Amino acid sequence: MTRLSISRSPGTASVRQFAIYAENKVGRLNDVISSLRGHGVHIMALTTLETTDVTIVRMIPNYPDSARKILEQESFSFIECPIVAVELNT
Repeated sequence: MTRLSISRSPGTASVRQFAIYAENKVGRLNDVISSLRGHGVHIMALTTLETTDVTIVRMIPNYPDSARKILEQESFSFIECPIVAVELNT
């Protein structure tokens, strides 16, 4: 199994999470993932919160700086925040 690691910017002590606001429609999550994958950004963790009109996709990418640029270029509405992440070996 290939192990990926999360890249952190110099001087940062936390992992960065992106909360992406997307229309609740078929294929929208695939649009987000495809945009990132096309630039070599992998999603290390993902969760979704679905409502009637909007889905909030929370994700931790392995290259947060690249992910931010891609999301901005693709005009996705998102916020970025630092979080504390713990890796559990199972």
